[in-house]
Amino acid sequence: MTASGNEHNIASGATSGSRDAGPTNWHELGRDQLLRLKDGRALSVRHYGDENGLPVAFFHGWPGTRYEACFGDGPASEAGVHLIGFDRPGFGRSDYKRKHTFGSWPDDVAEAMTLLGADRFAVVGVSGGGPFALACAARIPKRLFGVGVVSGGVPHDAPGIPEAFRKNLVIFKIGRYAPFLVRGLLWMMRRKLQKNPDDLREYLLPRVGASDKAILERDDVADALRADQLEAYAGGTKGPTHEALLLVKPWDFKPEDIPVEVHVWQGDADIQVSIESVRWLLTKIRNGVPHFIDGGGHYFIVDAFPEILAAVTADARK
Repeated sequence: MTASGNEHNIASGATSGSRDAGPTNWHELGRDQLLRLKDGRALSVRHYGDENGLPVAFFHGWPGTRYEACFGDGPASEAGVHLIGFDRPGFGRSDYKRKHTFGSWPDDVAEAMTLLGADRFAVVGVSGGGPFALACAARIPKRLFGVGVVSGGVPHDAPGIPEAFRKNLVIFKIGRYAPFLVRGLLWMMRRKLQKNPDDLREYLLPRVGASDKAILERDDVADALRADQLEAYAGGTKGPTHEALLLVKPWDFKPEDIPVEVHVWQGDADIQVSIESVRWLLTKIRNGVPHFIDGGGHYFIVDAFPEILAAVTADARK
């Protein structure tokens, strides 16, 4: 199925299962674990929800870390889901991998989930983590009982790339020939964040729409995002630089090769990823299930975990 005749248009408030902003320190929830892969690298994960429940691997945005799964802790517990936030190579506490690509990531995920005792599982990728979820759907489909992509997952040359993101792509494309420029830019961002972490929200607010502002103005969300962004650079800027350059390269897998169902959530008020780009992507995926969020911005996932976890685990519950 493609986008034609299969859209789920949902009002952003109706999908949230939202809770009032409270004193919860979201980034302090969960349990960290450092896995040792067969090539000797450390791969960092964080466990949320019901550790005896259905396993769902969560892939953060760019830059980001395993902490981004924290907003799903409560919904995962309620749904009987073991939500596992991953740090990709060079982010957070995971070791850098020189040949890390979209297509190589499924091997790391498959090995990690085997170490965790999960034969079959679901994957969810948000924003810059979206292509990594799609790569898993293409490369290790038999290990998966569900796939979700949220607020992203489109290649750099898709039609309809918003102007706000196109400016970043220009910098990253230059970085393909002079990677030290991107690394230097990220180093400065890291230093500024470490010096004044409270400035992150003030930086983001003028660059998002109304629905995202309402989410980012919540102190609990802002605190979690600060912790996430600080942790993203715990291993330096090498990993974030590497992935920034990946974003402007051709994917090393084909969405057309994905044999399994893929749920795709996208807000129509997202100024970083457009509905047009996502509709185009859905024409490339044989079994795409669109969920278009009326008024949803880039950060609607903060309150949308109940719906997302229900969708990607539905087949495992049959």
